[in-house]
Amino acid sequence: MSGHTLPILFINLGGEMLYVLTQRLTAQCVAQDKSQKVVCDIVNTMYGMKFMSEITRPQDLFARQNLRLIFEKLVHTSIMRLNSVSMDKLFDLMTMAVKYQILFCNKPKDLLLVTYNHLDTIAKLIPDQQVQTKALVENVYKTVDKIFGGMTAGQFQRLRAMLLNFFQDIHVRVSVFLRDKLQTQTGKFIIGPNRTLASGVDTPGSIRIYKRDGSWARTKAFKPGVSCVKLSKEPAYGIYGDRVITLGLNLYADDDGKSRGVSVDNRPQKEVVCDIVNTMYGMKFMSEITRPQDLFARQNLRLIFEKLVHTSIMRLNSVSMDKLFDLMTMAVKYQILFCNKPKDLLLVTYNHLDTIAKLIPDQQVQTKALVENVYKTVDKIFGGMTAGQFQRLRAMLLNFFQDIHVRVSVFLRDKLQTQTGKFIIGPNRTLASGVDTPGSIRIYKRDGSWARTKAFKPAVSCVKLSKEPAYGIYGDRVITLGLNLYADDDGKSRGVSVDNRPQKEDAGSLGVKKTSVPTVTSSELEKMAVDESAAKELDILNSLLGHLSAGNGKGGGNVTFQLDLFGKDSSNSNSNDAPLPSASELSAASSSNQHSAQRIQVKKVNSSKLDSVAAEMTLADDGSKGQSKGDDLLDLFDRA
Repeated sequence: MSGHTLPILFINLGGEMLYVLTQRLTAQCVAQDKSQKVVCDIVNTMYGMKFMSEITRPQDLFARQNLRLIFEKLVHTSIMRLNSVSMDKLFDLMTMAVKYQILFCNKPKDLLLVTYNHLDTIAKLIPDQQVQTKALVENVYKTVDKIFGGMTAGQFQRLRAMLLNFFQDIHVRVSVFLRDKLQTQTGKFIIGPNRTLASGVDTPGSIRIYKRDGSWARTKAFKPGVSCVKLSKEPAYGIYGDRVITLGLNLYADDDGKSRGVSVDNRPQKEVVCDIVNTMYGMKFMSEITRPQDLFARQNLRLIFEKLVHTSIMRLNSVSMDKLFDLMTMAVKYQILFCNKPKDLLLVTYNHLDTIAKLIPDQQVQTKALVENVYKTVDKIFGGMTAGQFQRLRAMLLNFFQDIHVRVSVFLRDKLQTQTGKFIIGPNRTLASGVDTPGSIRIYKRDGSWARTKAFKPAVSCVKLSKEPAYGIYGDRVITLGLNLYADDDGKSRGVSVDNRPQKEDAGSLGVKKTSVPTVTSSELEKMAVDESAAKELDILNSLLGHLSAGNGKGGGNVTFQLDLFGKDSSNSNSNDAPLPSASELSAASSSNQHSAQRIQVKKVNSSKLDSVAAEMTLADDGSKGQSKGDDLLDLFDRA
């Protein structure tokens, strides 16, 4: 029965894939009808008659890479799309979950219970009206019972050994297992004493002694090292019934069915925050930033923030860093643009500092002291500014942001932004502090004394702030600009994405002329010339930050991890291995980059076409003699 290892592996991996996808769809607040469509589309293909007949025929196990390709195609039979990095992490979660379930089975035959648990949970995910999909799941139940229902204990033992051999060199840390102390930091599982007995096993504590003729003589009692309990009842190894054990159920859902957070290679958030704040608000760095000087070029600022991010244990690929910087710039542009009066820039800054201070644990005394120092620095520099100085400061900042138009989902959702990336400034109904409510005209005499007041009805009803904001270090800022706009009122994260592609807009209702606005991504900025004076400034800051590598600044003891911040990031795992270029290196290379930008773009286009052609040739070659296992299943997808 060794040729039937693939079906049980495939069905269990498919179940785990659906668990992860439904958890992510729920976490991202995707509409229920769309979530159900994704599940049904995948199940219709995964459990289709032709596909299952190919999977269940006697054959050797596929290579892991081929299995990953099959599941990638399965995911993309739905309306959902995953990028390469997300697919890698999804497959890691699937394989580690199934490895855990096989490893922790009390006896080999429990593999059948694990498989049925997956099928039971999948059947519950499918709406009752999807009769055809439910029929496909029912057919898989019967197929599993037909193949594995009559297996002996020895055959199940051999099946389990082959599956464990398939998983033996896979060690990926998963937050759910780390949280429950089932896994070490090296990704290996911790197998402790099993206190729940397998079905048909007596409770330890007695030794039966028999005579030479095989008849029972007496029983000797002893005290076992651990107290073990029997299963409440015999599990149902058939198509229907209570499986009793929980292995194979959705481990990403709580007992009440709500989604649990899950990630691969999870590290504490506060450790990342404190590492970044310690560098960003360090005394030497802040003294260099706060001295009088011109604004840096945007590409220089991006490089500085990339180095700041990498002072922590976290690593971002180039695409994630570009999108992060776009989000940062668009958020600050929005806050500056929507200030009721120039002095409110101070409130926006204090709101950022107040929120950062709350992210730092109380025991991090040194980090809190650095934030306190920044409060005092801001108050010292900007506390005594006049209204005119704040107006000039605001104008310079808006000039810095004026040609940046990136669409952000949060702003689009709240109808604060057009499809061209420009902000919509409507009538402001909340008055700035110190401003009277519109509705009266004061008339004065020639000598300057008040004569009378004439009332009128304003076009909009405006309201005053509830109280005067605190422009000092402490107090209530009143306004919300500068607070975390990616969190709801209850502190939960809101979905956010960035789209910096130019797009035509149907903006008749907004009174905006239809235009195609070219946008420049952060990575493209590096091709532009770097200002010489700004280059020198960047070199100074580079020396303060140091040339950061995976273990730099932490004594080599911390392990870094790669993070994909956004749903459309492409894989770029090696992008952070090399040290970041200095400004002088960028300046030296900028002229050649400008002259060859068009040629590079053409090469990228041609390369992408060649890649797609090569991919089609690889997947569609069903007649070659060197065809590897799993290619025939990929061809089934291509023909579908």
